[in-house]
Amino acid sequence: MMKSFTSLPGLEVRNTPSISSGKWQNQATMLLRLIYLSLIAICAAQCPDPYVPLDESRCILLDTFVTHTYRDAIDYCKTHGGDILMMDDCETVGLVYDFIYSGAGMADKHYWLGASDEEEEGTWKFVDNRPVPMGTPFWGPNQPDNGETHNCAILHLIYNQRWFDIPCSNSYNVICLRKL
Repeated sequence: MMKSFTSLPGLEVRNTPSISSGKWQNQATMLLRLIYLSLIAICAAQCPDPYVPLDESRCILLDTFVTHTYRDAIDYCKTHGGDILMMDDCETVGLVYDFIYSGAGMADKHYWLGASDEEEEGTWKFVDNRPVPMGTPFWGPNQPDNGETHNCAILHLIYNQRWFDIPCSNSYNVICLRKL
């Protein structure tokens, strides 16, 4: 005769007589609970629409259809529950670069970077007030050129998404990031 037990609502596990001892039932119950909790964690870790996963801890949103000024791009990301793209490590640069070049129609755009020297000419800061890394591999050739009217940064499509400083009043596409 087969024994059965219920460890989770709606789930029933049947044990054969040879493994129906309490030890095996407890292990089977624990395994089912672990699987159930893992499924909950996976479902909870999904990115909210319109974001898609960038990696295991961040979601990304690219607006390739509408361009924005720098300030409007910051507001756009906040409206969608994220932040304008800020990246200060090579791993994130590589992930974003790969993401941009993975989809049709995404690589032929300039994108805003959440960095400017509006407060003090030549002192580049992200919108969260962290210092912006300078030089290679981030900035393009001879960039930033510190022109007094070029106070915001973009990922430049001609230069493999390296950063260039440009006027903040220009309109470009936006990338938003959101932590899970």
